[in-house]
Amino acid sequence: MSITKQPYHEKTLFLACLCFIAGVSAFAQNITKPRVERADDANCVISKIETTDKYTIVSFDYTAPSDNSWVQLNDDIFIKTKDGKRYGFIKAENITIAPEKHVSENAGESFIFKAYFKRIPKGTKSIDVIENAEEIMALLITLTIIM
Repeated sequence: MSITKQPYHEKTLFLACLCFIAGVSAFAQNITKPRVERADDANCVISKIETTDKYTIVSFDYTAPSDNSWVQLNDDIFIKTKDGKRYGFIKAENITIAPEKHVSENAGESFIFKAYFKRIPKGTKSIDVIENAEEIMALLITLTIIM
């Protein structure tokens, strides 16, 4: 058996990469298929929650319930933590913002969209995602985040 010594600069680079990865993962958390305690819309499911150093990103899977159904995201959507603090909406990907509407021609069509919010505190275990679409109808999704 032979042992090959690594040059000093390779060890340093490896250690620097390891520290970078550890630092990045300290800021980022990804929860796939979070446990949902309550959801007011069976056609819209949260599939992933990501936290970065800047945002909390919630990925939704939407399935059209009928032909020519529409979906939109209202910019009044927010995240609320158990202590009552609200984390506001910043931007969205792959969905129209009200009053614009995305129309699905066929029932069963599905797509994924993302909503970006202000970053929730590290260690948060439970959140509500609330969209007050209209006074009569609101979307409330209560999640328990399991780390």
